[in-house]
Amino acid sequence: MGKKLIKVMIFGIIVFILVWIIFLIGNPKGPVLYNKPIMIMNKESNEIPIQIYNYKNKFLILSEYETILSYSKEDKILGTNKYKEISNLDGKQYSLQRLNNLILLETKQIDMTRGFFFKETDFKKQEDKGSIKRIYWYNQEKDPSKIGYIFTIPKNKPYFKVQLFAETKNNNLLTSIGYGLIINYSIYLPNGTILKNDYEKLSVDKLKPIILDGKEQDPNNPLFRNLPKETITELRGTNYKTIPTKPYQIFYDDQNAIIIFANKIDYIDNLFQWRVFRIFISQKENENTFVPLYIAILNDAKLEWKGNTWIITSKEFNGDVETLIKDWKF
Repeated sequence: MGKKLIKVMIFGIIVFILVWIIFLIGNPKGPVLYNKPIMIMNKESNEIPIQIYNYKNKFLILSEYETILSYSKEDKILGTNKYKEISNLDGKQYSLQRLNNLILLETKQIDMTRGFFFKETDFKKQEDKGSIKRIYWYNQEKDPSKIGYIFTIPKNKPYFKVQLFAETKNNNLLTSIGYGLIINYSIYLPNGTILKNDYEKLSVDKLKPIILDGKEQDPNNPLFRNLPKETITELRGTNYKTIPTKPYQIFYDDQNAIIIFANKIDYIDNLFQWRVFRIFISQKENENTFVPLYIAILNDAKLEWKGNTWIITSKEFNGDVETLIKDWKF
């Protein structure tokens, strides 16, 4: 009985090895062994933007505050009224705006209308169905009445796609989308150029000046005694507008790579000063939905410029970036 069991075990091992060899022959790059699924983290509250996780690690933010939609005008998906009424200075109401380097006060109430929707007055909803996740903002009394993202997230794969859609009264006026990503990586362009991440946030040991109705004020004026004392914050970094020679861009921090690609990218605003990167796409899939933007996240990746392309070495993929794009579009 023992000899028969040993023979069966040996036969099973041989069959397993043969199947594995056949699988590798059919997949010359080897299988994608991936156990860190992409997670789209969203809160019903408008206070927190959409965050993209790879297992437990947060890699980027898709910010509705930084995404620009063109519908008869260019505007953010979501805005907020930074001006607030305050009445505790001298019994009068002022409009107050806090910036990184100064405080603005106006004796008249400022109407801030930046944004198709506002976190204070409009609504946010999430719908999940299988691998599809829809997150959108809506108000039936507005035009557009709804703007949102459609995420398609394959199971146990290191990539996903996102598409912006909008419900409008005139889809002909819906002309482009600039997806606003927040990332703290350097950039590797399709022509071999590297744009170094030179973002820097500095706290200056100096009080923010107070500007009232366009005139600088003495911060020691008793009128401002209830305003908190704030120091200046300087955000530094180089900004670039790039038109990709091929429809992709790689974000890289010498360890992990984030690759964004699409059928066609019009241009990208790479704003290191704010760590904001806007990918502009005008091509539509249908009258109210834009073609997908794909985002892939590779762990422990190495990049090498060779043969007029970026060669990627990682756990999830080995080869040139053009092959990755071809294989991972869906």
